[in-house]
Amino acid sequence: MASLDPDHLNPDSILIIRYSALGDVMLATSVLAPLRERFPNAQIEWLSRKLYLPLLKGISGLDQVHALEDFQHFKRFDWVIDLQNKLRTRLISLRAAPRRLYFRKRSITESIAAAFGHDPPLQRAHATTLFANVLAPLGISSPGPLQIAIQPEAQATASVLLRAACRPLIALAPGAGWATKRWAIERFAAVGNQLVDQGADLVLVGGPVD
Repeated sequence: MASLDPDHLNPDSILIIRYSALGDVMLATSVLAPLRERFPNAQIEWLSRKLYLPLLKGISGLDQVHALEDFQHFKRFDWVIDLQNKLRTRLISLRAAPRRLYFRKRSITESIAAAFGHDPPLQRAHATTLFANVLAPLGISSPGPLQIAIQPEAQATASVLLRAACRPLIALAPGAGWATKRWAIERFAAVGNQLVDQGADLVLVGGPVD
C-alpha cells in the first residue's frame, strides 16, 4: 500500500476493482456510499467482469464501469482500491494508479494453509466490514448499504413473466457457482412446500447452468 494522508489528498479519480463472484461483487458495493460521502467530487469507476456490468451500471455514486475482458488501455487514476487482490489485479493496479489499497482476505499464514487445502470459513467479520477495513487509511470506518442496478429491460421482462402472480412472491435461488456453496435440493424443496402451504407463490431464479 502506498503511503496515504487523507487530510492532504483529494483524489480526482478512484478505480475500484472487484470482478468475482456475483455475491462478492454485490457485497463490495458497500464501499461506494462511504467513498462518495468522503470524496463527493471524485470520479469513481469500477472494473468487473462483463457479466456483472448490468448490475453496476446506474448505481448511485458510481460514474463509470469497465469490463475486465476489455480493459486493455489503462486510464490513469489517482487511487486504486483493489478488492480482489489477485496477481492479475495487482498488475492492473500498479499500472493504473500511484496509490493503492488492497483487500486482504487472509493473513500470510492462512494463505499458505489454504494452498495446502486447509481453508476453513472466515468468521472474524462480515464481508462488508472486511471491505470497509480496506478504506481505513482514507478515514472510512464502516460500510454503507449494498446497491444494485436493475436495468429497465430486465424490469420489463420480469413484469411480463410475473404478471399472472396474485399471491406474495418469494424467490428461491438453489444454484451456486461451486457445489460446496449449494444447499441440498431436498431442503429447498421442503422450504418451498412450507411457503406454498402458507400462501406464497415461488419464483425460481438462476442462470443457464442451473
